[in-house]
Amino acid sequence: MGWDISIIDSDGHSVKSLDNQKRVNDNRGIHLGENVWLAAKCTIMKGVHLAKNTIVPFGNIITKSNDMECVVFGGQPNRVLKQRVYWDYASEKN
Repeated sequence: MGWDISIIDSDGHSVKSLDNQKRVNDNRGIHLGENVWLAAKCTIMKGVHLAKNTIVPFGNIITKSNDMECVVFGGQPNRVLKQRVYWDYASEKN
């Protein structure tokens, strides 16, 4: 994971219906698959699921899930930007 990322599984406060006082903004879990790379300054929002080998570019806000493996996923709106890729930390050591 890169520097200064945020993983946010709630809104940090409750929003309730005037009709029945029930909460309308429930917390939702986040799932990051194996070998997901979140570049610096990314934000992952509640309810997001990212598949194995997903790369999220610098500064992206991810609000949608991605089930495709080995992709670059980002942009606004969130979408697959590149397919058939993965990152390899070992090659960065050379």
